Amino acid sequence: MHFLRLCQTCEYEPRLLEHWLCTMQKHRRPMEIILREKDKKIQILTSHKLSPHLTGSSSTPHKKPLLKSTPLRRHQSFFVHQKKGPLLPIKRAAQFEDRTNKTRIYPTDTLIKLMAKTPNSFIRFHFHPIPERIRRRTLKSAKRHHFQAERRLDQWESKTWFRPWIFHPFRRLLSPLLRKTITRLSFRPREIQEQTQSIHEREDPRTAVLDKLARPLFQVKIELSHPFKEFIHGFTLPYLGELTIRKKPSRLILSAEELASIASLPNPKETAPYLHTESTAYFPPPSENPLAIPEKDRRRHLYLLGKT
Repeated sequence: MHFLRLCQTCEYEPRLLEHWLCTMQKHRRPMEIILREKDKKIQILTSHKLSPHLTGSSSTPHKKPLLKSTPLRRHQSFFVHQKKGPLLPIKRAAQFEDRTNKTRIYPTDTLIKLMAKTPNSFIRFHFHPIPERIRRRTLKSAKRHHFQAERRLDQWESKTWFRPWIFHPFRRLLSPLLRKTITRLSFRPREIQEQTQSIHEREDPRTAVLDKLARPLFQVKIELSHPFKEFIHGFTLPYLGELTIRKKPSRLILSAEELASIASLPNPKETAPYLHTESTAYFPPPSENPLAIPEKDRRRHLYLLGKT
């Protein structure tokens, strides 16, 4: 594990984390991002060194923590669950904004302030990439005209698309027959509008699903020490994806954009008192500078560099 310290003078947009996730698409080992409270401050721990991707930040090796709930909580941890199936997308980072002041809202800022007041609180994101062949097969299935992501039967069937055949043989055989029967009785062909829509408007479920499946996918497990409902429910879209909290472990299917949004880094300018941060950004000197003057020449001569 690596202990990540953010710079107080920098802002880290979710697209930086999304870019790193896209580069790790062929990585097969599980990855983790952990936020935990210790001494009324939040530690950010990552399984990989993220400082090269985040300007001004620093990473130091750290022992993997043993996460425990408070002594008052004897039950198991809480987990996040996708209520309407794995295909409908949740709220993304670009949709969090203050329209009045025209400023971006970092959804993790509220969580950081709440965790700092809760002893021994933590939230762990455990994820690994889904192979490209499975993503392409799922995208091909979702493009069929009779498939409707908002229909419960198709949501029931889509849960098996990301699992091996041996785990759900009955569902994979039965659901296509039921869907074709229902489709013949109540199927109306509809046109797919190939146009760019604002993400703040009501998205068509079919278009939203295809856009999600066109991006790198990850299988995610989110574990929480306390039910931070305000944070989790903030990513719910009533007409698309819906997140709930339960005590049974659950695995989510999220795109790189969705994962970077829900596991986004806080804004150090707003949450610096609750984080372990760096005061200023550190930039190492270049190893080879073609404009550098040797020390021997600098002692004997005067050079003027610039336009005359």
